[in-house]
Amino acid sequence: MDVGIILFVIRITAIVLTSMVTLYALWLGAIAIFGNLIPEKSYPHARPHTFAVIIPARNEEKVIIQLIDSLNRQKYPQECYKIFVVAHNCTDKTAEMAENAGAEVIIRNADGEFKIHALSYGLDIVEERYGDAFEYVAVFDADALVDENFLAEINDVLDGTQADCASGYYASKNFDTNIISQLSGMLYHVLMCCNSMGDNRLNLPVNVYGSGYAFKFPWRRLFHQIDTIVDDFEFSCLMVLNRAKLVAAPKAVIYAEMPEKMQDALIQRQRWAFGDTQCYRKYRHDFRKAIVTHGMSGLKQYMDLVMNPVVFLTAFGLVLWILDAILHGIRVRQVIYGAIALIITYLVFELMALFVLKKESLQIRPGVKAMLLFPFWVLLSGWEAIVSVLKHDIEWKPTKRNSSKKIEDMKGAE
Repeated sequence: MDVGIILFVIRITAIVLTSMVTLYALWLGAIAIFGNLIPEKSYPHARPHTFAVIIPARNEEKVIIQLIDSLNRQKYPQECYKIFVVAHNCTDKTAEMAENAGAEVIIRNADGEFKIHALSYGLDIVEERYGDAFEYVAVFDADALVDENFLAEINDVLDGTQADCASGYYASKNFDTNIISQLSGMLYHVLMCCNSMGDNRLNLPVNVYGSGYAFKFPWRRLFHQIDTIVDDFEFSCLMVLNRAKLVAAPKAVIYAEMPEKMQDALIQRQRWAFGDTQCYRKYRHDFRKAIVTHGMSGLKQYMDLVMNPVVFLTAFGLVLWILDAILHGIRVRQVIYGAIALIITYLVFELMALFVLKKESLQIRPGVKAMLLFPFWVLLSGWEAIVSVLKHDIEWKPTKRNSSKKIEDMKGAE
C-alpha cells in the first residue's frame, strides 16, 4: 500500500478520534442548556408513602450517628419510615452506635463483597421481616447528611410524576475545606445542575448517584443482577432497559463528604472509571438495540455508557497524531485544529462550572478557583478512563472520613 495513503488514513483517523471528547462535551452542554431553559415543575403535597430507609455501612463509626440523627429529624410522619443499617464486615462500633441511635441493624459478614451485596441482603431481610409494609426504598451512604425535607420532597415527586425512581440533589458538606474538596464538590454540583436537571426537564432518564435516591420497593429485585462496582450506574442502566421512569427531585437535598486529598480523590475516581467500563462491557449491545427500541431514553443512556470508551479512543487518536507528526512533520493546520478542539472542550466545562457557581451561590472565593480549574479536573478523568479500559480488576479500598459536621452545620450551605 502506498505510504501516502497510510499517512492520510492515520491523519484522518487521528482527527476523528481526537474530536470525540469535544463532541461529547458539546452533547453534555446541549442537554444542560436546553434542559435548563424549561421551567422546573412543582408538585402538590402527596399522601405520605412508606419508606424503608437503608444504609450500607462498613466501619462508619465516625459518621453513622450524624446521618441517623438527620434522618430522625425528617419533617415526615415517623410511622411512615423506618431506618435500617446493614453493618457489613464491620470491625468497629458501627452496629452498636447505629442501634443506640434508633436504627434497626442487620449484620452481614461475607468476604469479597461490595456495597451492592449489603444492599441486596439487607432488603431481603427487610422483606422477610416486614413483608409489603414499605412502598419505597430510600438509599443513603453512611457519610451523608439528609435535609429535613428530603423524604417529604421525594415523596411528592414520586407521587406527582408516578415515577419508579427519584434521585435527590447531591451537594457537598465540606466544599470549602481545600481545593480538592472544592473540585470534587463542583463536579457533583455540575452533575446535578447540568446533567440531572437537564435530563429531567427534557424527560430523559436521570441516573442515580449512590446515595439519596428512592424507588418503588419491587424494583429491588434488580439488585440481584448487579455485579459491577458502580451499583448506582448499573441500577440506572437496568431500570432504563426495563422501561422504568427515573426522575430528579431537586429539592430533596443530601450532603455528602468529598475527598480532601488528591490520593483519595484519585482512588474514588479510578473506582468509578473501572465500574463504568464494566458496565460498558456488560450492556453495550443492549443499549445499541435500545437506541431503536427505547428512543431518546436509550440514546441518552448509551451516551452515558460510552464516556470511558470515548475518552480512551480520543487518547488513541492523540497517539496517532503524534505518530503522524513524527513521520510527516508537524502541520500548522493540525495544531490549529487541536487547539480549537481543546478550547471548545475547556469552554463547555467552564461554562457549566460558571452556571453552577451562579445558580447555587457557592462561596465566591473558593468557588471561582474551583471554576477555573474545573475543566482540567474533568479532563483528568482521561487517565482514569485509559487505566480502566486496560485493567481487568481493581482492589477495593475504604473511603477515609474526615468531616464531623452535623446537619445543623449545613444551614445556609450548598
